[in-house]
Amino acid sequence: IDVQSGATFDVSAKTAGFAVGASQTLEGVGTVSTGGHALTIDGTVAPGDASMGTLTIDPASMVFGPSSVLTIDAVGAANDLLAVDGNLNLSGAGDTLNFVGTPTANLYTIVTYTGTLTGTFANLNLQGYTVNYGTGSNSSITLSRSSIPEPASLGLLAVGGLGILLLGKRRRV
Repeated sequence: IDVQSGATFDVSAKTAGFAVGASQTLEGVGTVSTGGHALTIDGTVAPGDASMGTLTIDPASMVFGPSSVLTIDAVGAANDLLAVDGNLNLSGAGDTLNFVGTPTANLYTIVTYTGTLTGTFANLNLQGYTVNYGTGSNSSITLSRSSIPEPASLGLLAVGGLGILLLGKRRRV
């Protein structure tokens, strides 16, 4: 299901909620309106289109199931965003977060939600980034670059360690 820019995919007539099946993908930069009913994801959610963009979900709750995947694309400092107007449930036993593309920034906001957050992603493919889960309501999920020591720092650490070792050996003689 590809929700185009400015469009609304309205499934509010489904009183029992709406589900994206295991082999289905919900993508785009428009709005999905469920009329206050739950949106269950067992397939893939991929905000954005050919360029970066926001997919807005207007449910009472969005639930990621055990085989669900959230794919966020980043190019440079820009990234896709999933904006959930309601509660976000990530308690699915095998749900996956994929961060793809060519990211260069130190911090990306990938999900916003106005309700509460339950659970975390079980599987993470993050290209050297760490996931940070928001707390309370009206919060977000962000990715921050994992700190990796620069080669010069590693060299200094090795020389310092060698010096300490030699000093300890010298005192024993």
